Amino acid sequence: MAREIRIPKHEQYKDSVYTYTIDLTLIEEDLDLTVSSVTWTTKQNSITIGTSALASKLATAPITANSTGVATVKATMATSGTDAPIFYFQIHILDPEDDYTVSAWR
Repeated sequence: MAREIRIPKHEQYKDSVYTYTIDLTLIEEDLDLTVSSVTWTTKQNSITIGTSALASKLATAPITANSTGVATVKATMATSGTDAPIFYFQIHILDPEDDYTVSAWR
């Protein structure tokens, strides 16, 4: 059975690249498992997910914001057990030249 973990929303400017990191240390300890890989996916075209990595219990992926809006990212763990966590988080993509978008989000 997979555990769903929702992470708070993040903000990112259009045309920027930000590397997102998930620290798996406590998850592995609490669930007594080992994460062997992480797959990052999205269904929105407003972001592009680059090549992800997993090293020293840190899962990372560079995400490029292509257009304004909200995108949901899903990070699926492959683990040594059956209780693999799935992380979900949203990225709100802002246009730095549009003051209304920035003020409406906050």
